[in-house]
Amino acid sequence: MARPKKNGVFDYKEKNGKYSYYVKVVYIRDIEGNRKRRPIRARTLGELKEKVAQALEKSVSGNENANDLKALEKSVTDNENANDSKALEESVSENEISFILGQWCDCWLKKILPGTVKGSTLSYYTYMLRYLDDDIRSKMLSDLTAIDFQSYFLKLKEHGAKRTGEQLSTTTVRSVRATLISALDSAIDNGVLSLNVVKKTKPLAQNDKKEISYLTRDEMYRLMAVAESGEYYTTLDKVKKRIKETENKANKSDKEIKIWKRDLGIMYLIRQWYFVICLACATGMRRGEIFGLTWGCEDYVNNTINIRHNLQGGKLVSPKTRSSARTISLDKDNMQLLRSWHDYQLRYSAAVGDWFFNEHGLIYTNSFGQPVDYTNFRCRYFDVMVSAAGLPKSITFHSLRHTHATQLLASGVDAKTVSKRLGHSGNGVAFTMKTYAHVLEEMDRKAADTIGAIFAARKKEKPEA
Repeated sequence: MARPKKNGVFDYKEKNGKYSYYVKVVYIRDIEGNRKRRPIRARTLGELKEKVAQALEKSVSGNENANDLKALEKSVTDNENANDSKALEESVSENEISFILGQWCDCWLKKILPGTVKGSTLSYYTYMLRYLDDDIRSKMLSDLTAIDFQSYFLKLKEHGAKRTGEQLSTTTVRSVRATLISALDSAIDNGVLSLNVVKKTKPLAQNDKKEISYLTRDEMYRLMAVAESGEYYTTLDKVKKRIKETENKANKSDKEIKIWKRDLGIMYLIRQWYFVICLACATGMRRGEIFGLTWGCEDYVNNTINIRHNLQGGKLVSPKTRSSARTISLDKDNMQLLRSWHDYQLRYSAAVGDWFFNEHGLIYTNSFGQPVDYTNFRCRYFDVMVSAAGLPKSITFHSLRHTHATQLLASGVDAKTVSKRLGHSGNGVAFTMKTYAHVLEEMDRKAADTIGAIFAARKKEKPEA
């Protein structure tokens, strides 16, 4: 926060009190005679005085700023023994304050972005800017150069991991760079900066890009079988036994009824996750799209699902992009699974009564009818299913989306259709082909074998001379 001091000197102090320095804005003329605004930054008033003097000496029209230098000398003398935190009587216009990088990033995140971007985008930017350390955050925005940022990106790559100090992936460093470009573009739009030097930097070469993880057909079947059986839930037999015993009792205590409803909720979730995994593999939908589905989006006549919402942070929001709002065709078997799940959810709701309140009409909910908490689902159920099915730890729920695309492409479905089903935005086909290049290479080899077989058949059919 900047506290005004005498003669146009500002005292900056971070919220944590760790950094404190002085800033004075002076106006100098360059070689061509153009008048330019120049913020001078220093840790002490004495150092500030020297820097201002040097800047004015270099200025072609230094006389114009002579009063600034005299005033600053007087300020140093008057405040030599004063407490730095004491606010003095006079101040200058706030328009003459220059930002440090950390202050501008905070301003951008808290005052400019809210209401103009989606909540997920704001969270993403906030997370990426956490990789900026105190040293670079404390530097004047106008003093930073492309070399400063390029060096910092290399530093992030080598020792940027927050907890361990180990290497960061190139993808993360590139994401930090992209976020900074957006932040500094906004600074230019708001008259805080004249040049975005981050754009002058070079993105790091992406040599460590991870390959996508997906399931083979056999692995997909194994995961479905584990999800359907529910055996990955270690206390499943005990839960079933308690439910049966409670239902056979004529008189049930309030405590027994509460435990019974909780057990029914467990069975509800175990059954639900099977339907979720089947739908993910059958449609390639994103997790937010699946958990944001509401009853009424399904069309049993045309066998389609209409994606109208996305679940983010427990709230229903619009789909990720325009192309994400789409209609996906579904096979009859999976449509029947969806219908049977609807019937089961209605029976469960009737059984537990007020325990279940599905105010949004969600197709998939927690045991109380509220939106699914993805982290809870992943940690308590999905990761356990993956382990029980003997699958690699690299398999995530998003891997089911990759599995859907891979299986379709390997079966000969064209890239345009796959791209449309996945809801890829922009030049979707090109992105799809780039993402699933491994499948296309495999298809190319099969094509070579196929044409080879055709030529081989011609040789066999060719009559002897």
